[in-house]
Amino acid sequence: METVVQIAAVCLAAAILGAVLRQHSPETAAVLGLAVCYAFGTAWFMIVYAKDSGSVGLLTALGWCVFPFILPDCVKMALAILIGKRLPKRLIQRV
Repeated sequence: METVVQIAAVCLAAAILGAVLRQHSPETAAVLGLAVCYAFGTAWFMIVYAKDSGSVGLLTALGWCVFPFILPDCVKMALAILIGKRLPKRLIQRV
């Protein structure tokens, strides 16, 4: 059952991102995509953790699942955006 929920969450996130990307910039889609992943991940953690070990508060879950990863994820997102903007120009020049 857990795998089905995870697959459904990924499909929903992809659909949301596809809709956002049609109307907004890739940067906006990347930020919203990260927020969607954090939201699903935190909710899923709270459900699974509560089932196994008891209830956990939202701030505690965010402290374990989101806050430690914000800076590294933002660095990766910035690098992906920079590479994405420069890569097509270099490919066009070589062709």
